[in-house]
Amino acid sequence: MKDPMSEPVAAQTTAGARLVFLDNLRTLMVLLVVVLHVACAYSSYSTWWYVDDTNAAPFDFLLLIIDNFSMPVLFFLAGYFALPSLVRKRSGWSFAVGKLKRLGFPWCWVCSW
Repeated sequence: MKDPMSEPVAAQTTAGARLVFLDNLRTLMVLLVVVLHVACAYSSYSTWWYVDDTNAAPFDFLLLIIDNFSMPVLFFLAGYFALPSLVRKRSGWSFAVGKLKRLGFPWCWVCSW
């Protein structure tokens, strides 16, 4: 079995190997977004708090910390994975049509309910 650390990152990505740490980072960020929305429910900063604002300080702290970096990291990861997908499609038009088929049509179907 080959050691994945012995090859450069460019060789790993072109050979089709996954970068596991980026998958783990994306999973962590999605879980932090869930925690962020839970903190929104109990925070005194948002307008849809649950019951009581007296013990909202930990949730306010979570909201301030997680909200600063979660979406920029997710946008960075999306951009990092979009370029190889665009190169693989060989044209911007086929990339857009493929994304429309994969994401647009199911979204429209779900929204029609």
